[in-house]
Amino acid sequence: MGKRRERPTLDTYPPTITLREGRDRYLAENGFTMDTYTETSSRVPVMFGIHVRLPSPLQRRQALPMHDLHHVVTGYGTDLAGEAEISAWETSRGLGPLGLYVRSLVLLGDTQGMLLRPRRTWRAFRAAPGKGSLFGRFDEYETLLGRKVGDVRRELGMSENGLVTSRHLHDDAPE
Repeated sequence: MGKRRERPTLDTYPPTITLREGRDRYLAENGFTMDTYTETSSRVPVMFGIHVRLPSPLQRRQALPMHDLHHVVTGYGTDLAGEAEISAWETSRGLGPLGLYVRSLVLLGDTQGMLLRPRRTWRAFRAAPGKGSLFGRFDEYETLLGRKVGDVRRELGMSENGLVTSRHLHDDAPE
């Protein structure tokens, strides 16, 4: 494991900012860019410092921006445990609008989480089930970006402050 830098969620994603501001902060703090949304393959961490290059078909390129917004509204981190939590949360909310490839990636995250951090993964799965997610709203992406983070959180059945108070970033995130 590398840097276990803990970040307070509300300092970065307060309920009063827009999802666009939250997305931009999320990308910056993790060293990600919007280019990832259009790339045809991506480098993905698996475990123990191992990365693999996976294809990024259209269905993944559509789901990834919404997945990133899920990080903003929930507050889950981007380390392996945080990615497992977001996968579990997304699974509990329903993967219906996603294609088989993306569903498989999400379920792989669930499985990894149940192996590495079962309590945290299970807690994320149980966090406000049945309130839907942003996955079914691909056509609304630009409109969603103009909405306040706290409003979207409430719409998704959670506190306007999100689900966690702090998170950890992945090992390759900038200092």
